[in-house]
Amino acid sequence: MKKVISLVLSVLILLNMGLCSVQAVTPDATAEISKVAALPGDKVEVFINLTCDDGIKTLSFFDFSFDNAILTLVESECAWLAEGKIADIDFSNNVSIITFEDNITFNGDILKLVFEVSENATVGILPVSCDVIGTKMIEKVETEIDVSLSAGEVEVLDSTAQLSDFEYEISTDGIIITAYTGTKTTVVIGESYEVDGVLYDVVEIAESAFESNKEIEAVTIPATVKSIG
Repeated sequence: MKKVISLVLSVLILLNMGLCSVQAVTPDATAEISKVAALPGDKVEVFINLTCDDGIKTLSFFDFSFDNAILTLVESECAWLAEGKIADIDFSNNVSIITFEDNITFNGDILKLVFEVSENATVGILPVSCDVIGTKMIEKVETEIDVSLSAGEVEVLDSTAQLSDFEYEISTDGIIITAYTGTKTTVVIGESYEVDGVLYDVVEIAESAFESNKEIEAVTIPATVKSIG
């Protein structure tokens, strides 16, 4: 008899767990921070995208978290989507509070953050996150709603040019760069490159290697270079 009761209880528990999983609460609104890529020294725009079908009156983004040794927040503003519907905006003390004229529903970018990536940034992923709360009007009473937020990231890319971006010669000392054929506006020449399984230092920049290339804004030359034409 005890075994039968235990079996029944086990079945009831499993059924109850199944019902709970089916009846999971859907958040009233969802927000997502974009994932972007940038080179060291770049400025990059990161957007917070909001989806709210039932209307929302106020949004508060706070406790922004990112590696401030690598990323510097230089600008934050409400995205154009909600233009004309905003009663008040407050960006201060690591908090962004956006209040709308009335309960509004929309799906799109609501907040833009502009970061400057340090020149010393190494290749890798830099997470960007924050907390968010929202309120909606229910018969003229503001009620806090559940806003689910997904973190974003800034991926720092390798700014070093590939050997295929150059025309070159190999001397007894190493690689001689004779021309640049790539498309980057900022060119970082690597200290060494592998050719046919052998690693060679870049030792010389030939005369006219960057001639007539008007797109280039900056060139970083490695310490291995001993001669520049």
